[in-house]
Amino acid sequence: MLLPALNKAREKARTIACLNTEKQLSLYLIQYMDDNRGMLLSHKGIASWDQAWFYLYHKAGISGFTSSGDSECNNRARKIAVCPSVLAANPQADVVDTYALPAVHHEPAVIPMSQYKRPTAMLLLGEAYNSLWGNFPVMSGNKDANVGQFALAHGRQGNVVFLDGHASSMTIGKMISEVKIPRYVNTAIEEQKVDGGWVLPGGLFKAGAAVWSGN
Repeated sequence: MLLPALNKAREKARTIACLNTEKQLSLYLIQYMDDNRGMLLSHKGIASWDQAWFYLYHKAGISGFTSSGDSECNNRARKIAVCPSVLAANPQADVVDTYALPAVHHEPAVIPMSQYKRPTAMLLLGEAYNSLWGNFPVMSGNKDANVGQFALAHGRQGNVVFLDGHASSMTIGKMISEVKIPRYVNTAIEEQKVDGGWVLPGGLFKAGAAVWSGN
């Protein structure tokens, strides 16, 4: 009888730790948006570690996400951008960030989050799952095989942080009925063209189709 109770207590602690981590990450994201006219940097999906949103923020030198090098960034992401329940179930899980941002329509771009009038209901960060790829770092309300959908990482609940900064553990029913996800948008107008590529808010530079680096 003690073991099930102990496991339940451990999962409750992981759920709380996960929610607190998401809230801390959301503060960094909100600060980024405040500094960049309400724009949120995101991605349409990932094919490798160096396309994960956490890595993009690291390369852009954004406060809260920077590390001394790519390897340290990878290690740090494993500590603060991956749900502890995921790692408890599979310590060797090959994931880079299980907390998902709203997805964008094309290669890394920005979402004008300030245009949304209901920040208390608008998704900023959540837990997502993709049937092909598993835990996924971007999500959308669209039924698209290349993005994630709401995930229940903690039993019958998943954690969500909203655009106004408040966080909640919710059932799948409440997520679907109460959480709004920004629609795909074409944000090319926000990309400033320069020699050799484009610059997005926050100083992230895109050279060619999808090669990203800091200034």
